[in-house]
Amino acid sequence: MKRIFARGLIISGDYTLAPDIEATWFIDPPYKEDAGKGYKYGSKLIDYKKLAEWAKNRKGEVIFCEGHCGDYYHSSHYYI
Repeated sequence: MKRIFARGLIISGDYTLAPDIEATWFIDPPYKEDAGKGYKYGSKLIDYKKLAEWAKNRKGEVIFCEGHCGDYYHSSHYYI
């Protein structure tokens, strides 16, 4: 399902369905380990290395959220 809002696009589905376009990418997957257990599709179902590689190849700015066990998205930019 695709929905467009104020110059944006929401895709409800697998992240690999998103087009590789210039954008600000906000990526907030379920966190690894215990922090990701409360989700319907929790951390055990996610290939974090594949997700990180996909995110690194996005065009534009990438904002990637990780928990304290996040060891998969290494960026040369600053962490907060």
